[in-house]
Amino acid sequence: MSTGIKAATIPAGLLALTLTLAACNAASTGPSIATIAVTGIPSNNKAKVNSTYDLNATAKDSGGVDIPGATIAWTSSDSNVATVDNYGIVTIKKLSDTPVTITASTGGVTRSIQLDTYGLDLVMGTYNASTYNGASTDVPKLHGIFVKVRRADGSSPNSFVYLEGPAGWQLNFPAPANKTFRAAIHASAAVAGTYRASTTIDGEVYEDTSVLDVTPVLPAPTNVTVTAASTTSVRATWSAVPGATTYYLQVYDCTGNLNSRLACTLLTSANVGGATQGTLKNLTLTAGAGKTYTVGVRAFTLNPDAVDVPTPTTYLVSFAGKDFQLP
Repeated sequence: MSTGIKAATIPAGLLALTLTLAACNAASTGPSIATIAVTGIPSNNKAKVNSTYDLNATAKDSGGVDIPGATIAWTSSDSNVATVDNYGIVTIKKLSDTPVTITASTGGVTRSIQLDTYGLDLVMGTYNASTYNGASTDVPKLHGIFVKVRRADGSSPNSFVYLEGPAGWQLNFPAPANKTFRAAIHASAAVAGTYRASTTIDGEVYEDTSVLDVTPVLPAPTNVTVTAASTTSVRATWSAVPGATTYYLQVYDCTGNLNSRLACTLLTSANVGGATQGTLKNLTLTAGAGKTYTVGVRAFTLNPDAVDVPTPTTYLVSFAGKDFQLP
Protein backbone atom coordinates (compact mmCIF):
# COMPACT_ATOMS: atom_id res chain seq x y z
CA MET A 1 0.00 0.00 0.00
CA SER A 2 1.31 3.43 -0.85
CA THR A 3 1.58 6.09 1.85
CA GLY A 4 1.94 8.91 -0.56
CA ILE A 5 5.40 9.72 0.80
CA LYS A 6 8.36 9.11 -1.41
CA ALA A 7 11.48 7.85 0.36
CA ALA A 8 14.57 9.97 -0.18
CA THR A 9 17.56 8.30 -1.67
CA ILE A 10 20.78 8.97 0.34
CA PRO A 11 24.11 8.21 -1.22
CA ALA A 12 25.85 5.38 0.59
CA GLY A 13 29.08 7.32 1.07
CA LEU A 14 27.33 10.22 2.80
CA LEU A 15 25.56 7.92 5.26
CA ALA A 16 28.80 6.18 6.18
CA LEU A 17 30.54 9.50 6.79
CA THR A 18 27.74 10.75 9.02
CA LEU A 19 27.82 7.62 11.18
CA THR A 20 31.58 7.77 11.51
CA LEU A 21 31.50 11.38 12.74
CA ALA A 22 28.77 10.57 15.26
CA ALA A 23 30.79 7.71 16.64
CA CYS A 24 33.84 9.93 17.06
CA ASN A 25 31.82 12.57 18.90
CA ALA A 26 30.34 10.01 21.33
CA ALA A 27 33.76 8.70 22.35
CA SER A 28 35.27 12.18 22.97
CA THR A 29 35.95 13.03 26.71
CA GLY A 30 37.71 15.83 28.59
CA PRO A 31 41.13 15.51 30.21
CA SER A 32 41.36 13.36 33.34
CA ILE A 33 42.06 15.00 36.69
CA ALA A 34 45.37 13.77 38.07
CA THR A 35 46.18 16.21 40.88
CA ILE A 36 44.79 19.16 42.82
CA ALA A 37 47.00 22.17 43.52
CA VAL A 38 46.13 24.29 46.57
CA THR A 39 47.35 27.83 47.21
CA GLY A 40 46.74 30.20 50.12
CA ILE A 41 48.14 27.79 52.73
CA PRO A 42 49.48 29.76 55.73
CA SER A 43 53.23 29.93 56.25
CA ASN A 44 54.65 26.71 57.68
CA ASN A 45 51.07 25.41 57.92
CA LYS A 46 50.58 27.41 61.15
CA ALA A 47 47.01 28.66 61.57
CA LYS A 48 45.99 31.13 64.28
CA VAL A 49 42.81 30.98 66.34
CA ASN A 50 40.16 33.44 65.09
CA SER A 51 41.94 33.89 61.75
CA THR A 52 40.64 33.00 58.28
CA TYR A 53 42.59 31.61 55.35
CA ASP A 54 41.42 31.68 51.72
CA LEU A 55 42.49 28.43 50.10
CA ASN A 56 42.23 28.07 46.33
CA ALA A 57 42.21 24.67 44.64
CA THR A 58 42.91 23.98 40.96
CA ALA A 59 42.42 20.63 39.23
CA LYS A 60 45.27 19.61 36.88
CA ASP A 61 45.84 16.85 34.35
CA SER A 62 48.82 14.49 34.32
CA GLY A 63 50.86 17.10 32.47
CA GLY A 64 50.20 19.78 35.08
CA VAL A 65 47.79 21.71 32.87
CA ASP A 66 44.86 23.40 34.61
CA ILE A 67 41.43 21.86 34.07
CA PRO A 68 38.91 24.69 34.26
CA GLY A 69 35.40 24.19 35.57
CA ALA A 70 36.17 21.37 38.01
CA THR A 71 33.92 21.51 41.08
CA ILE A 72 35.94 21.34 44.30
CA ALA A 73 34.43 19.97 47.53
CA TRP A 74 35.99 21.04 50.84
CA THR A 75 35.91 19.23 54.20
CA SER A 76 37.47 19.63 57.66
CA SER A 77 38.55 16.74 59.86
CA ASP A 78 37.27 18.56 62.97
CA SER A 79 34.71 21.32 62.57
CA ASN A 80 35.07 22.22 66.26
CA VAL A 81 38.65 23.29 65.53
CA ALA A 82 38.37 24.60 61.96
CA THR A 83 35.54 25.09 59.50
CA VAL A 84 35.82 25.39 55.72
CA ASP A 85 33.09 26.67 53.41
CA ASN A 86 32.32 25.78 49.78
CA TYR A 87 34.80 28.41 48.59
CA GLY A 88 37.76 27.10 50.57
CA ILE A 89 37.70 29.77 53.26
CA VAL A 90 39.04 28.22 56.48
CA THR A 91 38.19 29.68 59.90
CA ILE A 92 40.21 28.56 62.93
CA LYS A 93 37.93 28.33 65.96
CA LYS A 94 39.93 26.59 68.68
CA LEU A 95 43.32 25.18 69.56
CA SER A 96 43.95 21.52 68.88
CA ASP A 97 46.76 19.33 70.17
CA THR A 98 46.82 17.47 66.85
CA PRO A 99 46.82 18.95 63.33
CA VAL A 100 43.46 19.62 61.72
CA THR A 101 43.16 18.36 58.13
CA ILE A 102 41.50 20.37 55.36
CA THR A 103 40.74 18.31 52.25
CA ALA A 104 39.89 19.38 48.69
CA SER A 105 38.39 16.74 46.40
CA THR A 106 37.05 16.43 42.86
CA GLY A 107 36.67 13.59 40.37
CA GLY A 108 37.88 11.01 42.85
CA VAL A 109 41.12 12.92 43.47
CA THR A 110 41.91 14.51 46.86
CA ARG A 111 44.49 16.89 48.29
CA SER A 112 44.84 17.27 52.06
CA ILE A 113 46.54 20.04 54.03
CA GLN A 114 47.40 19.66 57.70
CA LEU A 115 47.28 22.83 59.79
CA ASP A 116 48.87 23.27 63.22
CA THR A 117 46.85 25.65 65.37
CA TYR A 118 48.24 28.31 67.66
CA GLY A 119 46.96 31.33 69.54
CA LEU A 120 44.79 31.92 72.60
CA ASP A 121 41.71 29.91 73.48
CA LEU A 122 39.25 31.05 76.16
CA VAL A 123 36.45 28.97 77.66
CA MET A 124 34.11 30.27 80.36
CA GLY A 125 31.94 28.20 82.65
CA THR A 126 30.38 28.09 86.09
CA TYR A 127 31.76 27.12 89.48
CA ASN A 128 29.15 25.56 91.75
CA ALA A 129 30.47 25.96 95.30
CA SER A 130 27.25 25.92 97.28
CA THR A 131 27.30 22.59 99.17
CA TYR A 132 28.60 22.21 102.74
CA ASN A 133 27.88 19.35 105.12
CA GLY A 134 25.44 17.86 102.62
CA ALA A 135 23.24 20.96 102.39
CA SER A 136 23.07 23.90 100.01
CA THR A 137 24.18 27.34 101.15
CA ASP A 138 23.64 30.81 99.73
CA VAL A 139 27.00 30.86 97.92
CA PRO A 140 26.18 31.95 94.33
CA LYS A 141 27.41 30.34 91.14
CA LEU A 142 30.94 31.59 90.53
CA HIS A 143 33.25 31.71 87.51
CA GLY A 144 35.19 28.84 85.97
CA ILE A 145 37.84 30.08 83.54
CA PHE A 146 40.03 28.05 81.20
CA VAL A 147 42.63 29.82 79.06
CA LYS A 148 45.10 28.02 76.84
CA VAL A 149 47.89 29.87 75.01
CA ARG A 150 50.31 28.49 72.42
CA ARG A 151 52.76 30.25 70.13
CA ALA A 152 53.30 29.27 66.50
CA ASP A 153 56.48 27.39 67.41
CA GLY A 154 54.57 25.37 70.00
CA SER A 155 56.20 27.07 72.98
CA SER A 156 54.51 28.56 76.03
CA PRO A 157 54.22 32.31 76.50
CA ASN A 158 55.84 34.35 79.21
CA SER A 159 53.25 37.05 79.41
CA PHE A 160 50.01 38.09 81.10
CA VAL A 161 46.53 37.23 79.92
CA TYR A 162 44.06 40.05 80.48
CA LEU A 163 40.47 39.06 81.05
CA GLU A 164 37.58 41.47 80.52
CA GLY A 165 33.96 40.76 81.32
CA PRO A 166 30.49 42.19 80.64
CA ALA A 167 28.83 44.95 82.61
CA GLY A 168 28.29 43.89 86.20
CA TRP A 169 31.35 41.68 86.33
CA GLN A 170 33.63 42.67 89.19
CA LEU A 171 36.85 40.91 88.31
CA ASN A 172 38.71 42.46 85.38
CA PHE A 173 42.27 41.45 86.17
CA PRO A 174 45.60 40.41 84.65
CA ALA A 175 46.22 36.70 85.10
CA PRO A 176 49.71 35.26 84.54
CA ALA A 177 49.80 32.62 81.82
CA ASN A 178 53.36 31.34 81.75
CA LYS A 179 52.26 27.83 80.79
CA THR A 180 50.37 26.55 77.77
CA PHE A 181 47.17 27.10 79.71
CA ARG A 182 45.73 28.65 82.83
CA ALA A 183 42.72 27.32 84.66
CA ALA A 184 41.17 29.53 87.29
CA ILE A 185 38.12 29.93 89.46
CA HIS A 186 37.08 33.22 91.00
CA ALA A 187 34.90 34.12 93.95
CA SER A 188 32.51 36.54 92.32
CA ALA A 189 28.99 35.82 91.16
CA ALA A 190 28.92 34.51 87.59
CA VAL A 191 27.62 37.10 85.13
CA ALA A 192 26.24 35.94 81.78
CA GLY A 193 27.71 37.59 78.71
CA THR A 194 30.79 37.84 76.53
CA TYR A 195 34.28 37.68 78.01
CA ARG A 196 37.50 38.58 76.22
CA ALA A 197 41.01 37.35 76.98
CA SER A 198 44.07 38.86 75.34
CA THR A 199 47.84 38.98 75.55
CA THR A 200 50.67 40.41 73.46
CA ILE A 201 53.77 38.30 72.84
CA ASP A 202 56.70 39.71 70.87
CA GLY A 203 54.42 42.36 69.40
CA GLU A 204 51.76 39.87 68.25
CA VAL A 205 48.29 40.08 69.78
CA TYR A 206 46.60 36.87 70.87
CA GLU A 207 42.93 37.08 71.81
CA ASP A 208 39.71 35.16 72.05
CA THR A 209 36.17 35.62 73.33
CA SER A 210 33.80 33.25 75.08
CA VAL A 211 30.12 33.60 75.93
CA LEU A 212 29.28 32.52 79.47
CA ASP A 213 25.96 30.74 79.89
CA VAL A 214 25.31 30.58 83.62
CA THR A 215 22.71 27.80 83.26
CA PRO A 216 24.96 24.70 83.00
CA VAL A 217 26.14 23.53 86.42
CA LEU A 218 28.27 20.56 87.43
CA PRO A 219 26.63 18.75 90.37
CA ALA A 220 28.50 19.03 93.65
CA PRO A 221 30.25 15.94 95.06
CA THR A 222 28.11 13.97 97.50
CA ASN A 223 28.75 11.76 100.52
CA VAL A 224 31.92 13.61 101.46
CA THR A 225 33.25 11.90 104.57
CA VAL A 226 36.35 12.45 106.69
CA THR A 227 37.49 8.90 107.41
CA ALA A 228 40.62 9.74 109.40
CA ALA A 229 42.15 12.95 110.69
CA SER A 230 45.09 13.95 112.86
CA THR A 231 47.15 17.08 113.32
CA THR A 232 49.28 16.07 110.32
CA SER A 233 47.03 14.02 108.03
CA VAL A 234 43.45 13.99 106.72
CA ARG A 235 41.81 11.22 104.72
CA ALA A 236 38.45 11.61 102.92
CA THR A 237 36.13 9.79 100.53
CA TRP A 238 33.25 10.93 98.29
CA SER A 239 30.94 9.71 95.54
CA ALA A 240 31.73 10.23 91.87
CA VAL A 241 30.19 13.22 90.08
CA PRO A 242 28.61 12.54 86.66
CA GLY A 243 30.59 14.47 84.06
CA ALA A 244 33.65 15.05 86.25
CA THR A 245 37.05 13.73 85.18
CA THR A 246 39.29 15.10 87.94
CA TYR A 247 39.05 15.88 91.65
CA TYR A 248 41.05 18.05 94.01
CA LEU A 249 41.13 17.15 97.69
CA GLN A 250 41.61 20.19 99.93
CA VAL A 251 41.72 21.24 103.57
CA TYR A 252 40.55 24.68 104.72
CA ASP A 253 40.69 26.47 108.04
CA CYS A 254 37.16 27.81 108.43
CA THR A 255 37.45 28.93 112.06
CA GLY A 256 35.29 32.02 112.46
CA ASN A 257 34.09 31.88 108.84
CA LEU A 258 31.34 29.27 108.93
CA ASN A 259 28.86 31.92 107.80
CA SER A 260 31.22 33.28 105.15
CA ARG A 261 32.63 30.24 103.40
CA LEU A 262 34.49 32.16 100.71
CA ALA A 263 36.67 33.65 103.48
CA CYS A 264 37.99 30.25 104.63
CA THR A 265 41.76 29.81 104.33
CA LEU A 266 43.04 27.08 102.01
CA LEU A 267 45.77 25.11 103.79
CA THR A 268 46.63 22.48 101.20
CA SER A 269 45.33 21.01 97.96
CA ALA A 270 46.17 17.96 95.85
CA ASN A 271 45.02 16.67 92.47
CA VAL A 272 43.88 13.06 92.94
CA GLY A 273 42.84 12.53 89.32
CA GLY A 274 39.72 10.43 88.88
CA ALA A 275 39.93 8.82 92.33
CA THR A 276 37.10 9.30 94.82
CA GLN A 277 39.32 9.15 97.87
CA GLY A 278 42.59 10.63 99.00
CA THR A 279 44.87 11.56 101.87
CA LEU A 280 46.51 14.92 102.53
CA LYS A 281 49.70 14.80 104.59
CA ASN A 282 52.28 17.14 106.12
CA LEU A 283 49.60 19.28 107.74
CA THR A 284 49.87 21.33 110.91
CA LEU A 285 46.38 21.32 112.37
CA THR A 286 45.27 22.31 115.86
CA ALA A 287 43.17 20.04 118.06
CA GLY A 288 40.28 21.29 120.12
CA ALA A 289 36.75 22.61 119.73
CA GLY A 290 37.99 26.12 118.98
CA LYS A 291 39.26 25.16 115.51
CA THR A 292 36.95 24.13 112.67
CA TYR A 293 38.41 22.72 109.49
CA THR A 294 36.75 21.76 106.23
CA VAL A 295 37.63 18.98 103.84
CA GLY A 296 36.83 20.21 100.36
CA VAL A 297 36.33 18.16 97.21
CA ARG A 298 36.48 20.13 93.99
CA ALA A 299 35.30 18.41 90.80
CA PHE A 300 36.29 19.42 87.25
CA THR A 301 35.04 18.47 83.81
CA LEU A 302 38.65 18.81 82.63
CA ASN A 303 41.92 18.22 84.47
CA PRO A 304 43.19 21.78 85.10
CA ASP A 305 46.77 20.52 85.43
CA ALA A 306 46.80 18.79 82.05
CA VAL A 307 48.62 20.44 79.16
CA ASP A 308 48.14 18.15 76.17
CA VAL A 309 44.36 18.06 76.23
CA PRO A 310 41.87 19.46 73.72
CA THR A 311 40.37 22.76 74.79
CA PRO A 312 36.83 22.05 76.02
CA THR A 313 33.70 23.71 74.68
CA THR A 314 32.58 24.37 78.25
CA TYR A 315 34.42 24.29 81.57
CA LEU A 316 32.47 23.38 84.70
CA VAL A 317 33.66 23.13 88.30
CA SER A 318 31.85 22.18 91.51
CA PHE A 319 32.69 21.92 95.20
CA ALA A 320 31.42 20.28 98.36
CA GLY A 321 32.79 20.73 101.87
CA LYS A 322 32.60 18.71 105.09
CA ASP A 323 33.45 20.34 108.43
CA PHE A 324 35.47 18.49 111.06
CA GLN A 325 37.27 19.14 114.32
CA LEU A 326 40.16 17.32 115.92
CA PRO A 327 39.49 15.86 119.39
